[in-house]
Amino acid sequence: MRNLFWFRHDLRLADNTGFFAACRAGDVVPCVILDDAFLKNPNIGPNRCALFVRAVASLAADLKKHGSRLILRHGKPEIEIPRLLKDAQAHSVFCNRDYEPYAVARDQRISAALAEIGSPLKTFKDLVIFERGEIRTQTGGLYTVYTPFKKTWLLQPLYPSVLPFPEKIIFPNDLKDLHSAPFDFNSIRPESDVPVVTESSALTLLKKFLAEPIFTYAETRDLPAVEGTSRLSPHLKFGTISPRTVFAKATQILNAAKSASHKNSIATFISELVWRDFFFQIMAEHPRVATNSFRAEYDTIKWENSPKLLEAWKAGRTGYPIVDAGMRQLAQTGWMHNRVRMIVGSFLCKDLLIDWREGERHFARLLIDGEPAVNNGNWQWVAGTGTDAQPYFRIFNPVSQSERFDPSGTYIRRWVPELTHVLNDSIHSPWDAPLMCPDYPARIIDHAERRIRAVELYKAARGSD
Repeated sequence: MRNLFWFRHDLRLADNTGFFAACRAGDVVPCVILDDAFLKNPNIGPNRCALFVRAVASLAADLKKHGSRLILRHGKPEIEIPRLLKDAQAHSVFCNRDYEPYAVARDQRISAALAEIGSPLKTFKDLVIFERGEIRTQTGGLYTVYTPFKKTWLLQPLYPSVLPFPEKIIFPNDLKDLHSAPFDFNSIRPESDVPVVTESSALTLLKKFLAEPIFTYAETRDLPAVEGTSRLSPHLKFGTISPRTVFAKATQILNAAKSASHKNSIATFISELVWRDFFFQIMAEHPRVATNSFRAEYDTIKWENSPKLLEAWKAGRTGYPIVDAGMRQLAQTGWMHNRVRMIVGSFLCKDLLIDWREGERHFARLLIDGEPAVNNGNWQWVAGTGTDAQPYFRIFNPVSQSERFDPSGTYIRRWVPELTHVLNDSIHSPWDAPLMCPDYPARIIDHAERRIRAVELYKAARGSD
């Protein structure tokens, strides 16, 4: 039986649940729909679009090695998928499930359109390790707090295993006759240097991380001047590697580790996969969080939303070096170190008193690893509007954070060249030595004063004194 397999956030052949199922079901017509809702979305920057089309080009090359051809169609999926199904004389459409509100609504439309012509849309879990409903409380409910979610996640008796590469992939002989939309994969250019995001590069990156950095991950992951993280997030975003593969490889290393510190570091890395599943479950179960605070009372916060302060934050000209370094790294590379993401996020919401949704939108446009559920979850966490029990008083001090996690100012100097020659004891608070950095902007706010104001705003929203 001939079926379509629709590649989406799973641009790889190995350990791909839906693709594996399609291969076992019969002949496979592999396809990608080039959707302008993504490619021409003003809220999605060219960096992420460029990574997507490059990953698609790599996927097409990999399929060619296996004697196949990737069929491209350009348009709305709800139109192009039924049309391609008819052109290919296929029976069913296989794909992996998505959990974002837009994608859920899109897939419902496609499923309805296919049902009209008697063809099913067969979807599979692949984007996460455990999806909505699989991790439940003792009373059968869904968790809304991370720590108990993690404890239950880690106690699962059977983790999903890595799928073997399909023993047999049968591609129809007449694939060459199917129309495939011409597309110049070099037509979408990134705004800055971006990494290579392909299936082979993902496996190489994972192997490199597991060889050494993972053993010190717990100590180095918070140091932005150190290459202490895996950098796998763009690959998980586009599905050039499976989270199951990452988890399985990390677990093998964990089981073989002898040192307690090594075990702790590996377990800390694995917890990041749990966080990812948690945020996906929250968005799937509570789709309103895509536009509203998880804790509804915080939608009443009277944000000041100063356009001038917002633009200074986006440009990396706040006068707070660690904040400016992070924002400039994001603008120049499409990526930002996770510790710095928390610092700049707290600064936007609780120092500048700007709605977290402004920051979420800016990150969504620029980040090459911008998964909506994860981006939203992280912003709501740092803004204190999310799933934490008592988060409103968590306000990062940008100076003490800088002193703690970039003590020598190495990261700051890398991204804020105006401070290259500032001494270490002044680089975190250059307003103490203004003559040493005349080209660097003055502070746009005073953290101590704004902290008091932030607590007042959050308390007012909570209806407390």
